[in-house]
Amino acid sequence: MKQAFGILLIIGALSALSGCNKGGAGASPASGPTLLTVNGENISWEQLSQHLAKKPTIRVSTQSGVVEANVAEPLDFQALQDLIGQKVIMQLAKDENVFPTSAEVNTELEFRKRLNPTYLKSLIASGIKFETVKENLALELAREKLLTKGITVTAKEADDYIKNNPTQFMDPASADLLWVFVKAEADKAKVNSEIASGQSFAPIAARYSQYPNAAEQGGKFPQRVISQMRKELQDVIIATPIGRVSKWLALSDGFAIFYVEKKTPAKPVTLDADKKELVRRSIARTRGEQATDLGKKVLDKIKASQIKVNDAALAELWKRAAENLAKQGNQTGGQPTTANPPSANPTTANPGTSGG
Repeated sequence: MKQAFGILLIIGALSALSGCNKGGAGASPASGPTLLTVNGENISWEQLSQHLAKKPTIRVSTQSGVVEANVAEPLDFQALQDLIGQKVIMQLAKDENVFPTSAEVNTELEFRKRLNPTYLKSLIASGIKFETVKENLALELAREKLLTKGITVTAKEADDYIKNNPTQFMDPASADLLWVFVKAEADKAKVNSEIASGQSFAPIAARYSQYPNAAEQGGKFPQRVISQMRKELQDVIIATPIGRVSKWLALSDGFAIFYVEKKTPAKPVTLDADKKELVRRSIARTRGEQATDLGKKVLDKIKASQIKVNDAALAELWKRAAENLAKQGNQTGGQPTTANPPSANPTTANPGTSGG
C-alpha cells in the first residue's frame, strides 16, 4: 500500500504513508512496560521491539521524496550484522595497536563540539545516551585510525588543498521562502484573490495552505539551500525577485506558490583551525581508502572469528550468511564495514555519531 505525493518531489523527505503490515502494535496483546496508550489501550515497549525487528518495510529518502521500500533482510538481522562489523573493527584496532584511548575520545568529543556547538545536546535530545555517543566516537576513531595508519598529511597540504579548490568551501546560495500548497484550481483562485487584495503573504499561507502544519510553521518553506531544491523550483525562485510572489508551480497532487523573502548568494566559508583540521583529516582518510582495503580486512577477520548467535532465528540467518561469505569471500549480506568518512568540505560534513 504505497501512495506518492507530488509535493514530496519538491521538498523532499518530510512524510509518507506506512505500508500494509500484518505485524505491529495490534498483532498481539500488550505486555511489559507501557510505551504509550491509544484511546486508553496500551502499546508496550516489547511490542515496539518485536514490530521493529520484523518490520517488512521502511521509509527512505530519495530525490523524489520519501518512499516506502521493502527491506532486503529482517531489520534485526541487519542490525546484528552491523554490530558484528562494529565489534570486529574495534578488535582490528586492538590488533593493529591503534585502538582509541579514553583521552582521544574525549579530545574528539571536544573537537566536534567546537565544530558544532549543538552537537552533543542534539544527540542527547534525540534519546542517545552520553556513553553511547562516546562509544560511537570510539568506533569512528577506530575506523579512521585503521584507514590512516602510516599516512601523514600536513597542515600545509590542507592549506594548499583549500587554496586550490575554492568552490568546495562555499556557503551555498539560499532563499527564505513562504509558500501555499493547494490541491484544486478553485483553491488557487481564492489565494490569488487574497494576494491581489494586498494582504501580507504569511497570513494567507497560514489560512489557505493545505500542507500539514502550515499555520504552525507560519507558512515558511522548510528548505533554504537552492541547490537542494528540485530543478523546477530552483527555476521559479531564480526568476522571482525578492519581495514578490512567484507563478504557480504545478505538482502531481496540487499546486504551490511562493513568496521570496530573501535571497543569499553563495559566499566563501571562513575556515578556522578546527575546520582546516577537518579538511586535513578528510584528505588523510581519502588516501587511506586508496591504500587500504578496510572492508576486506574486516571481512577476513569476520570469517576467521568464532561468532555464536543465541537467538534461534537469527542464528539460522547468520549461519547462511556466513556460508555465503565463506563461498564468495567479498560480502556479508550487509554493510557493517563502511567507513563513510565526512566530506572534505566542512560546510557539508556532518561529524556525528551513528546513534548507537
